[in-house]
Amino acid sequence: MKKLIELKITNVILFTLFLCQATTGLAFPLIEDELFEILHPSVGILLIIIGIMHIVLNWGWVKSNFSAR
Repeated sequence: MKKLIELKITNVILFTLFLCQATTGLAFPLIEDELFEILHPSVGILLIIIGIMHIVLNWGWVKSNFSAR
């Protein structure tokens, strides 16, 4: 049960970070350079960390779907 709650929280954070990353990337001409230089790289690093956590929490699914049978 604990793993399911962790996964749900991780998914929400991952989706939020993805939206922030996409928004700052697509709206680059519309936002200040200083704001972009703060948000885009730091959110990108967090996105990678949370993405790895997402894979770790789903490792059983990954193994069962991609292992040789």
